Amino acid sequence: MALRDEDYGGMVLPQKGLRPETIAAAGEPPVPIGQLWLHQLAPMRHGQAVSRSALRLVTVRAQGDAATVPQCALAVRRNPSGALEMLVFGKGKEPVLAVPLQPFDARQSVPIDLAAERDYDSGRLTLKILGKHQATIPVTELAPY
Repeated sequence: MALRDEDYGGMVLPQKGLRPETIAAAGEPPVPIGQLWLHQLAPMRHGQAVSRSALRLVTVRAQGDAATVPQCALAVRRNPSGALEMLVFGKGKEPVLAVPLQPFDARQSVPIDLAAERDYDSGRLTLKILGKHQATIPVTELAPY
């Protein structure tokens, strides 16, 4: 699933074999659920863009053009209070962001659906997972350096 708004974009790739049981069985150790690729965007933490130095940046080439984009691993775990949360990883072993995983009930034709909302110089990406859960990731413009 991919979205584009002018020069900004995002794409989510689900983990192969992702099933509702995978998320239901999540414990404290994170369980991988997919990848999030961003174009000209970065996840936001505490109202600020996650720094480029904390993100895994990948150069993608297509039709003679090249772009350096953040590629974030996504995982789910149960936090110490037992609630499910989605983790967004950059290049380190610790997540750059943790957001609540909320119950959601809908039919969907793809394992992870992606929706976006823009709000001035920031926005939100909402991931709907297997028609059972959803999480919202705040995003803003990726710093140029």
